[in-house]
Amino acid sequence: MSPPAITSNDIPVRLPVAIRPHLGEGTDSYVRRLAHANHLRPSALHGYLCGPPFWFGKPRLERLAAVSGRTPAILARTLTDTLVPRRRGNLRLSSVPMAPHIIRLYQQIREDAEGHGRSLRALCARHHTDHHTVRTALTAALPPARERPQNIAALPVLAPLAVLIHQRIDQGDSAREIWLFLMDETSVSVSYSTLRVFLHQHRSAHTG
Repeated sequence: MSPPAITSNDIPVRLPVAIRPHLGEGTDSYVRRLAHANHLRPSALHGYLCGPPFWFGKPRLERLAAVSGRTPAILARTLTDTLVPRRRGNLRLSSVPMAPHIIRLYQQIREDAEGHGRSLRALCARHHTDHHTVRTALTAALPPARERPQNIAALPVLAPLAVLIHQRIDQGDSAREIWLFLMDETSVSVSYSTLRVFLHQHRSAHTG
């Protein structure tokens, strides 16, 4: 069984088997459990919930609500990472220039949220700030960031998976194939953009 083909007017249909989200659970974890309960591949359901053109992005809350039979409000209260933006198309613009230390803080918060899937509460605790600051960091438009350091220390979320991912790279797998493998065969969630940076590091190290 697999999700139906997605079209521009596609309306998500509730899945036959409904399961409750666990308080404090991440979205990808819930998507995996929902997929397994309905005999679906997690990567297929994840892509269906994201929809085009962001197949590897953040599942849309309203689509997840529709297929799970839960309201968006319940999912937002229960799942830890629903606040993290799926894309940056509607970021707020500010006419007041940001101080450099504020830009650095916002970039660090955003990287933690996107790369590690940390919850709002965890982001506040880690960066010693309040909910309002974290929300602003996740939605404010920032100046272009400098090129990130190309070393594994910059991607701690992938460190435990380094050996496994290197094996997949040696087999000739693409970033897409590795992401699908991680989503379907492991319980680890890694953003597609983070995975692509990891692959770039690997190739640079072996060709430089």
